[in-house]
Amino acid sequence: MAEFNGKNNLKTSRLAFERAKYRAQAFKEDYEHVYDFGFAERTFYGRVNRMLEPVVPNENFLRPISITGEDIPTARAMNFVVDQFKDLEMHFAKACRMGVIPNDDPILSSLRVKRAYSNPITAFTDVSEKNMRNLLDEYIMPHKEKINNFNDFLRIFMDIYIGSDINRTIILSDFMKSKNSNIFHSGLAIDIANLDFSEDAMKEQMMLNSPAFNYYMNLTKQYGFRVDQNNPGVIVSDLASPVTSEYRSRYLLQTVQSVFDKQYFKACILDLNHLEKLLIDTYNSYVFLNPYNTNYKTCNDNTIASVINIKNIDYVDYNNILLIYINMRNFFEGSPLSRSSQEQITRMAQSIGKYDKERASTYIEDQFKRFYNQKDGSLTYFTKRIKNT
Repeated sequence: MAEFNGKNNLKTSRLAFERAKYRAQAFKEDYEHVYDFGFAERTFYGRVNRMLEPVVPNENFLRPISITGEDIPTARAMNFVVDQFKDLEMHFAKACRMGVIPNDDPILSSLRVKRAYSNPITAFTDVSEKNMRNLLDEYIMPHKEKINNFNDFLRIFMDIYIGSDINRTIILSDFMKSKNSNIFHSGLAIDIANLDFSEDAMKEQMMLNSPAFNYYMNLTKQYGFRVDQNNPGVIVSDLASPVTSEYRSRYLLQTVQSVFDKQYFKACILDLNHLEKLLIDTYNSYVFLNPYNTNYKTCNDNTIASVINIKNIDYVDYNNILLIYINMRNFFEGSPLSRSSQEQITRMAQSIGKYDKERASTYIEDQFKRFYNQKDGSLTYFTKRIKNT
């Protein structure tokens, strides 16, 4: 009978008990490289840099993961991570040939990549477009009699988004720190088991009880990987490990921050273009559904109707995009900026953007990143709670 029975369909109290039991007892030894990637800022591992700024991988630095006996690689990861995993996999294959570990284990006789890098831009596009469609259908269409042009549309959109408790991700930086994103968007994670995160009994049966599990744990540490506490089939490159630093150095990545500086993009650099496209596409979809609007006015006891032809747009004024973006970022981050601060930052960003739009984006990011480790659920948050206990 399984010792760990956590499963998402359990009642809340029972599930909490089972999850706590799994966290406390699943790993029989105190492996220092086991990591809870669901705790505080660890949730964003590989999707934020050392300053907690959201980042996305530059796909030019991804490499196919070649596996012994496989002709065509189907998965990718960051270049140095591929090197790490290749050496780990070859060591495992050799141990199996020599009889050090069983040759009939369904997962740990030979390491196979079941999942690796997943494009965050593709995932973000799917999520943000769905969110905008829902906003259009549920909240904007009921106000169609008030919309004669893009400015009308924008005013209603912002009133709905900022003036309510709707929290639907439509900005890339927000997406990278949301529950819609995951560690496979980092290029640093590899899944060798394809086990459901929610099924503790299956993890126990297929991984924790395997005769090769201790060997697997020791070898993952030897090659600079962390093991996900919540799913031991998922291994993640430990960027700060001395072992990983040797693999990083092959690509002139001498520090952890250099990995993000050279092989990732700051999400804020991409935010404005994505936001503009979403607004244009959503508004033009609205116009397709409502190409005309009728206005009525009374003159000398007569009601006069005038038909307005609502037109598509193909761009949004840059200053307007900045204003919208700063308002939305502030909302997502928990509204740390006052209205006057937002206005001041907007004016400065607009001034900088006249000459350098990328610098304007990083300026805005700088204004928000000082609040990142102050939010509820951050390491700072938990540290303060412990001190006040």
